[in-house]
Amino acid sequence: MTGAIATPVVVDGRVDDEKLGELMAIGAEHDELDFKAFVDVSGGRQKLNFVKDCIAMMNTPAGGYIAVGLDGHGSPAKSQAVIDTARFDPADLASLVESYVDAPVTIRTGVHHRDGRAIVLVYIWPESGRAPRPHRKRWAHTTAGARLRRVCSSHEATRGTLRFKRNTCLGSSSASAN
Repeated sequence: MTGAIATPVVVDGRVDDEKLGELMAIGAEHDELDFKAFVDVSGGRQKLNFVKDCIAMMNTPAGGYIAVGLDGHGSPAKSQAVIDTARFDPADLASLVESYVDAPVTIRTGVHHRDGRAIVLVYIWPESGRAPRPHRKRWAHTTAGARLRRVCSSHEATRGTLRFKRNTCLGSSSASAN
């Protein structure tokens, strides 16, 4: 008989100090739990990676947690820059994630302190009870960093099939990427 691997993470939506302690004690990441030493949600690659992590949590049955300010073992990431906790407003984060998916999202956050470090506990889940489908991505650097790309909800973005212009996505089977 095959079955799901049991997880020690109890996804209950709480973001209080007791919940943070419970998640830190697990000491390892799981599908429903991600530790991030530092995240800058103000822009760039870190913001996009944070959105992808939120979408991953939305794809778990009950949602999941991202603990910002903890290393990969659930300990305070003392060697990292100080976290700007004001950037982790739940309404702002929900708007950010919703700009990339076609499902409403609810986000709760709690700011806590351990060993003199700020830690932000973020709980994410899809309100609709269904997995979100990514529908657009704002301008992002490719891995080479030389070109920019943008994905539109109604088109699959592949080189040579779409022409991209700032703030538009024009479907064209004969257009090439600029």
